[in-house]
Amino acid sequence: MQIRPEIKEKIVLALDVDTPEQAKQLITELKDYVGIFKVGLQMYTGNGYEIFNFMREQNIKFFFDVKLHDIPNTVAKASENIIRNGASFFNLHTTGGEEMMRMAQESARKTAKELGKENPVILGVTVLTSISEESLQKELKVPYKPNEYAIHLALMAKNAGLDGVVASVWEAKKIKQVCGKDFKVLCPGIRPDWSNKNDQKRLATPSIAIKEGADYLVIGRAVTSAEDRVKAIQMIYEEIENAMLTQNKSYAVSKGKLILENGMIFEGESIGADGTSYGEIVFNTSMVGYQEILTDPSYAGQTIVMTYPEIGNYGINKDDFESGKIHAKGFIVKNMCEHESHYKSALPLAEYLKQNNIVGLKV
Repeated sequence: MQIRPEIKEKIVLALDVDTPEQAKQLITELKDYVGIFKVGLQMYTGNGYEIFNFMREQNIKFFFDVKLHDIPNTVAKASENIIRNGASFFNLHTTGGEEMMRMAQESARKTAKELGKENPVILGVTVLTSISEESLQKELKVPYKPNEYAIHLALMAKNAGLDGVVASVWEAKKIKQVCGKDFKVLCPGIRPDWSNKNDQKRLATPSIAIKEGADYLVIGRAVTSAEDRVKAIQMIYEEIENAMLTQNKSYAVSKGKLILENGMIFEGESIGADGTSYGEIVFNTSMVGYQEILTDPSYAGQTIVMTYPEIGNYGINKDDFESGKIHAKGFIVKNMCEHESHYKSALPLAEYLKQNNIVGLKV
């Protein structure tokens, strides 16, 4: 089996076992397929730094899933110690506040520079995958849905200079839209369909995680409890590979043309549904309001050309419709925003066009 680095680096294996011997066996057996091994509190509190030392000696990347949460100075000192002990990744609770997160990342990066190491990847923990909406609202008295609260916490992490966050798959795409495509999202609760589900409430398969934009996928008992661990990790690797291939195909550029009655042809990139549409060309000079324009009955049967150079920046929401459907036959823009950035957005404009079978063109 040929191992591709861009797939391997996405796989984070949780070493949630009782003894260093068990952990070392997993590392030795699966290191060809795993980009990062995760050491959590179960292993650390039972065995200290023994497994850290083992991986550091073998130059194996590991993620200390420590979830720091304390006063800023204490967390900064702990972050320094974590880097000195060889971790490439570690995390802290975003609910500790921006000052705590900022001091932690500054201390960790300063220490890495002093030691001649690569910058560590520092992630903020948003909403634990074991926390349901009911738990968040009734027990913790947070008056938001988990996905809404996670996005708020992710923005705090970005403002504090963290590299990304730990979040559920179901928040990953929106976090990327709000915080930028380079902001990393590590997703726990990843289980293939053939694996039993345990204590995490908001789970997803590896293929769904890739589709939703996850950068790192934490795999645990689906592999570590499997009868044949190598076969299990290979199956997960192949699922991720197939999902990435499908994703890359979906982003392939499809060409389109605008052909006028007088024979003039304008070539561009398709941004909506595949197909052909016919209709009178009309121009709209609005800077905003494309959702209302598309669903305005007065544009029935027409192809709308938006003259403002950037369209789609706030996506499509459930409130700004003029009617219950798109009345236009086609939609033409100068440039389509790839990542909408509005908290009300339910889906991108391009996806909305596709779902409604509307031909679109970027010229």
